[in-house]
Amino acid sequence: MQYCSGGFSFRLVSVIPRCIPQIIRIVVLSNLNHIFLDDNKTCYDTNKSLAMRVNLFKYGWLLPLVAGGAWGFTLSILLVHWLADGRPVYPGQSNPYIAFISDIAAFALKPVFITGSCITALTYFGTIWLANHIRYARNGYALTEDARWRGIVSSVAVVVSFEAAISLVLLAGFDTLRAHERHQILLLCTFGGLGLSAVLTGITWSDQLKLDVDFPKLRRW
Repeated sequence: MQYCSGGFSFRLVSVIPRCIPQIIRIVVLSNLNHIFLDDNKTCYDTNKSLAMRVNLFKYGWLLPLVAGGAWGFTLSILLVHWLADGRPVYPGQSNPYIAFISDIAAFALKPVFITGSCITALTYFGTIWLANHIRYARNGYALTEDARWRGIVSSVAVVVSFEAAISLVLLAGFDTLRAHERHQILLLCTFGGLGLSAVLTGITWSDQLKLDVDFPKLRRW
């Protein structure tokens, strides 16, 4: 059974551009504001901060778990369906022996692919945002004296992860059969964004590789 993606893709294309500028502004300022605050604005109540930190970040570890689980579950469903269907060769399939997930989703179970992609995109963006935000948030590690270049790299990582998430959602809508060129471009944008945001986040936290950490509070948890 084939599923028409035109309406879905059109709605995404028309809605997302209106949201992107405001979301980027929020995620960037949420990081940079903590870096460029004056010293007289960095004081806060320790007990209240600890309570907020527990409330906000206690379940943050679930985000990467959900992201990986949703993506793995989605790929497994599509692959099992392809095997159960007798391993058909789809039109335009580049590998005659094994169908790529994009090939399968273009002809079968596309709602599953779209749902899995949306969940993965949302939780991956949440993972990168939380990993970077917690470093500077007052209810996190509150590293207000951190190097400014780390704050900039951290903000860029969040923006790039947002780009990767949007690309993944659009990737599911523009399937490889009906919009092959767009699908390939979005595929590059997705994996490029995923890799770059992960690398930038690693650079932000690279000070943890040193034994003599500049901020001892990072070792508290």
